[in-house]
Amino acid sequence: MIVTTVNVATITNALVQLLRNWPALQNVTVGRAEELNETPGACPWIGVYRDNVEYIIKTLGYGSGMRDQRVVLVAVAQESDGVSGERCEDRLEALLREMVSAILSDVTIGGSVRVIEDLSVRYADYRKEGGSYMQTAAVYLTAVTTVQISQ
Repeated sequence: MIVTTVNVATITNALVQLLRNWPALQNVTVGRAEELNETPGACPWIGVYRDNVEYIIKTLGYGSGMRDQRVVLVAVAQESDGVSGERCEDRLEALLREMVSAILSDVTIGGSVRVIEDLSVRYADYRKEGGSYMQTAAVYLTAVTTVQISQ
């Protein structure tokens, strides 16, 4: 028996493509596995990263040894504003709304997974850099797929 797991880079790339193709995110920089943005002038900005992979054994209905592969991805969103933190928050919330809408509109992430099991938003950072406010939030999502088993 040969067990083949899903390449996580395939899933992160599919998430990047999903976000890049969302109409309201056409003017947003979306990258994968790059350094976190530190420059307010580069906002709006989204970075997609891997966080965790678990292989969960399935016992009912799938046969002996079948496993789910759960992949936790993080899509980091950043926005900035030169006037106020409140305006920055409004911009970040608008960006998050579009990101989450894109993800929930395709819970298979372009067919790369079976389903998104969990999705949450965490607000990670508030700062002022060179006269501009910059805020960061992270969208955590758990994507579920099944490893492939062959003889």
